Amino acid sequence: MTLPSPESFPVVLEQVVFSRITVEAINGFQVNPSREGPLRVPIAPVNSFSLNPAQEGDRSIIYAICQVTFNASKDPQAPYFFEIECYAKFLVRDGVSEDQAKGAATITGHSVTYGAIREALAWMTGRLPYGPFLLGLSILRPATEPQNEPPEQEG
Repeated sequence: MTLPSPESFPVVLEQVVFSRITVEAINGFQVNPSREGPLRVPIAPVNSFSLNPAQEGDRSIIYAICQVTFNASKDPQAPYFFEIECYAKFLVRDGVSEDQAKGAATITGHSVTYGAIREALAWMTGRLPYGPFLLGLSILRPATEPQNEPPEQEG
C-alpha cells in the first residue's frame, strides 16, 4: 500500500493541548480481588467532539475539541471520576475547500485528541489506587443519529 504524501493532506496538525484534566479516585469503590481480566463497570463515558473554525491573521485554522466525562455522579460502582478536554489546532492548507478542511480535521482531530486522552488517562490512573483505567473506542457518528448504549468500559 502506498501512503499519500503529508503535503497533500488538507490540514496540518500544529498543536495538541489539554485544557482541562480532572481525575479522582472514588472512595468506597471495592476491587474484587478474585476477578480475572479487565475490570468491567456499568457506567459509560460521555464523549463529545466539535470543530471550531477560526482565522489567525491571514491563515484559516480549525480547532478540534474532544471532551470525555466519566462517572460525573461519582458512583462507587466505578473506580474513578474524570473529565478531560483536549484541543488539536490544525492549519488549513492554501487552496483547500472548507468541506475538505472540515472533513480532514474531523477524522484526524478525533483520532488525535481522543487518543491523547486515552493515553493520558491510562498513565494518570496507573498511579492511582485502583490501577489504570483504559477507555474503549470512540466512534464518530452524526449528531442526529440515535446513540445506542455503548459497551461497558474496562478499567
